Amino acid sequence: MPGPRHPYFAYGSNLCVRQMAVRCPDANDPRPAMLRDHAWLINRRGVATVKPLAGDQVHGVLWQISDRDLATLDSAEGVPVRYRRARLTVHTDDGPSSAWVYLDHRVTPGRPRPGYLPRIIDGAVHHGLPQRWIDFLRRWDPARCPRPVSSCWPVPSHSLPLWHGAWWPRLASGECPSIERRLLVARDFRFGLSVRFIKSRAALQKKAKRAEDLGFDVLCVPDHLGAAAPFPTLTAVAMVTTKIRLAMYVLNAGFYQPALLSRDIEALDLLSDGRVEVGLGTGYAREEFEAAELPFPSAGARVDHLEHVAVYLTGRHPAVPLLIAGSGDRVMTLAARRADIVGLTGAKVRDVEDPLAERVEFVRHAAGDRFGSLELNLAITAVPAPGERIPDFSLTRRYAPTASDEELLAMHSVLSGSPREMADTLSGYRERYGVTSFTVQDSHVDNFANVIARLR
Repeated sequence: MPGPRHPYFAYGSNLCVRQMAVRCPDANDPRPAMLRDHAWLINRRGVATVKPLAGDQVHGVLWQISDRDLATLDSAEGVPVRYRRARLTVHTDDGPSSAWVYLDHRVTPGRPRPGYLPRIIDGAVHHGLPQRWIDFLRRWDPARCPRPVSSCWPVPSHSLPLWHGAWWPRLASGECPSIERRLLVARDFRFGLSVRFIKSRAALQKKAKRAEDLGFDVLCVPDHLGAAAPFPTLTAVAMVTTKIRLAMYVLNAGFYQPALLSRDIEALDLLSDGRVEVGLGTGYAREEFEAAELPFPSAGARVDHLEHVAVYLTGRHPAVPLLIAGSGDRVMTLAARRADIVGLTGAKVRDVEDPLAERVEFVRHAAGDRFGSLELNLAITAVPAPGERIPDFSLTRRYAPTASDEELLAMHSVLSGSPREMADTLSGYRERYGVTSFTVQDSHVDNFANVIARLR
């Protein structure tokens, strides 16, 4: 390639060759490298950084990149607000070398964003980094940071969390692929609260702070005309919260051109200190397209545009978790191959006894080796009010207007019973299907908080 080359040390998601091919097309000559006297961690933003720590070491890859690539990285990493770029000495088999390294000053340990750590692990395996380092990445635990020098070796088995439920005998016997099952089974629950309508800024921010205090992990805003606009609503939430993540659940991809959408995502991610998650769907309401004075394309054309938007966003915002939601085969295939989170509806696509099991198995087949890194999300449409056992079906009936009460009650997206019984139901979903992420409506906040308390 013409022009000067810049050595760049990657230790996070830029270990992924597919990501680098999109983000830095001129990058070449990747070599395993080591940064001495620094410790690796995932910070509260859910992304990797390194910090000085005498005697420790960080393994990664030394890339050679162009001027254009370096400028792209500066933009993608949010220099100088989120990361700063520094010259540090790294070591390869050829000896020491000065290289650019991106550093985030926020070094309080935290949990990785969905799909982020598996991308790092895949890259580490691809580049042949030391097995002890790969083992450390797989067992990353913010409670163990900072660690002693020797702890870059595998963590003793007695210090690992217990695997959940019926997967463990299969995992221990070797019946399941170890990496895939380890990532799936060890995944924690995550709970989202969807806010569709707002009365005032004060009421919204009070609701958001309460959701954060009650243990919800994500505050979500859908994308419908006549309801709250996702980006300004989430910006208002970002101003008064510190931990809860902010998601569009989900954006109607047909309303957006990817470059303009990318700009809004980047701004919100910056204003929220990296707490954004992007949810995408095809859009299904003809009347909303018509009200927006947009053509209503065929189902196939809407999926094509969804893929176009998803590919664009993952190339420019690889650290921002992407959820793709739907039920049909093409959307589920796209989600399995492109997303970090697969949004399931529980809808029956085929005449099968267990529609959720059928969709999860479809995603598993479509995802291939990626399946173990995916988070599976289920939208919950009905939760009983406090003191009740049977929920209000009004929202669920919008999607199944001809179903009887008995049929609605049998749907995976409908919860019933006491908080303890609902918690047992969700534990069963994790054990049976691998679904660990659940999103409820804000009208369900009180009783579902009792469910969260029993699962944490």
